[in-house]
Amino acid sequence: MARMDETQQRLLGWANGQHSERLAAQVLLADGYKDLDPSHPYGGPDGGRDGVCTRDGNRWVMAVYFPRGQVTVKDVENKLRSDIEGALKHDPHGVVFVTNQEMTLSQRSALREVSTDVEIEIYHMERVATVLDQPAMHSVRKKYLHIDADKVPLAVTFSVTGEAHALTESDALREKLCEVEEGSIRQRARESRERKPPAWGLPSMLPNGIGGYAPDPGPTSEEDEDREVADMRDTARAKWPDALEFLEARSFSGVQFRVANSESAFLTRVRVTAKFHNAYGLEPMKTDGDFFRKVLDPDYVAPAAFGFSRSIDVSAVGMRFKNNPVHFNHHDGDLEVTIDLDSLRPPPDRGFTSRADEVIVIGRKPGAPVHVTWFVTAETYGTPQHGEPFELPTHTEDATRVFVRTLEQATRGDN
Repeated sequence: MARMDETQQRLLGWANGQHSERLAAQVLLADGYKDLDPSHPYGGPDGGRDGVCTRDGNRWVMAVYFPRGQVTVKDVENKLRSDIEGALKHDPHGVVFVTNQEMTLSQRSALREVSTDVEIEIYHMERVATVLDQPAMHSVRKKYLHIDADKVPLAVTFSVTGEAHALTESDALREKLCEVEEGSIRQRARESRERKPPAWGLPSMLPNGIGGYAPDPGPTSEEDEDREVADMRDTARAKWPDALEFLEARSFSGVQFRVANSESAFLTRVRVTAKFHNAYGLEPMKTDGDFFRKVLDPDYVAPAAFGFSRSIDVSAVGMRFKNNPVHFNHHDGDLEVTIDLDSLRPPPDRGFTSRADEVIVIGRKPGAPVHVTWFVTAETYGTPQHGEPFELPTHTEDATRVFVRTLEQATRGDN
């Protein structure tokens, strides 16, 4: 059994008598129930109900059971059956049963099946504690559990705008590119064998880059031609993972991050850490004139004028700002994004919003959304704030279609 925190311990050791109904009412109101009307929170005949409320337009009866200490599952079941019997007199849609008892998943499931006449919702000890531990509930914890709030708790919001991406049929794209490149290799080989030496007896010179020339190496034998084709295909297979990342970085849009402070505290040295499970991240890149060849071989560097190679591949230079607070890396198949902020002001300040094309998220499972978990730390706060997990939709496309579209953009100079 996991060690209980202070909220859980005080719930289980409840000693505040009928205040339990008032606490239960606060929990349900914070969790989306409305129009809550307690019956007799300080005792007295309640007509088979501790309170009534509504949710999604339906009428619910609130039933509360806060014994002191852990009791048997049978005791809890007997109390619930008694509460349902009383609630049925009022023809509700359901009974929401709030208790301070610790319960396993199987026990909760069994309790939901004790009656088929009404829907049953169980607020067990851990679920109640989760609601009470929300930053906005610190005054309720203070009033009913006597837990002091030393400072305004962390209440940071984090959201992601955009979507993840994924490619399918990538091997088919590689084969098509290899077929095109093989045609070029064999065409050059045939031309070399058909070329006639210059009439003046000097070595033939062929163009090599812009304004540069190199000696004609002479005719290519069929054996050398086949060897060059085989080498090209081996290189393409070996470098294909990098080639796909090159294509993704130049074809897909990134996501945007937003961080805001919801409480009155002025926060300093704030770090948001978000994990995108079964995904990896890429920095958005611009396409260039060598796009086709570099998809086939990401290490290709185009020759410059007069036969000299470029020492720097400018197409691989990203667009990140020097002082960008957003950083990303990878751990065990997951993308981890960190956002480091010197400060985060309280409302009405709108917080931090990253650029619109920050990090390209690539899902490792095409068609499946990317699950995101996150937490926040800040200076002087010893306990992190763990946010609600969410999912980022994944847009899946055929690799050949993406390649053709991006090649057309590169040819037109759109980006």
